[in-house]
Amino acid sequence: MLRSDLSGSVVVDDFGRDQRMRLGRDRGIFRGSVRVEPGAGWMWQMRVEVQSWWGEQLSQADDEFRGMGVTQVVRYSRGPFELIGQYTLFNTDNYDTRVYSYEYDLLNQVRIPSFAGKGQRMYILGQIRAGERFLFRGKIGRTEYTDRFAIGSGHDLTNGNYRIDYGLQMQIRL
Repeated sequence: MLRSDLSGSVVVDDFGRDQRMRLGRDRGIFRGSVRVEPGAGWMWQMRVEVQSWWGEQLSQADDEFRGMGVTQVVRYSRGPFELIGQYTLFNTDNYDTRVYSYEYDLLNQVRIPSFAGKGQRMYILGQIRAGERFLFRGKIGRTEYTDRFAIGSGHDLTNGNYRIDYGLQMQIRL
């Protein structure tokens, strides 16, 4: 799939004034997914996203940037128990070629992180239903970048090249 996009840049003219210019760029994106359910509560899924962008740039004329992400999901569900594991590997040249990866999360939460740089993300989510009224759900994940020494910025800054996140949830039906 090809599409054209406009990118804004600031250029200084002959009189020292800032002029805003719109520069064209082209983007090619391929997304694919394979899902297999062999039975007995098992599901395996692989998602691939590859993209590149090129076009007129003032600082790096005629360069091409690429981004790639591969996600593997394994899910096992049997009776009141469910376990989901996911592993994402990503490698992008810059923020413009970032890749997205949908994640299963706690109830009433949506997580679609974007990844720019080089690294990996993995998590395990477990759920168990105790009777008709109780549902327990927990998730632990780890994101690791191999091309940086800190993740985030401002109040969200984490020193080091990895970040661990976790969540626990209990649902009671009355």
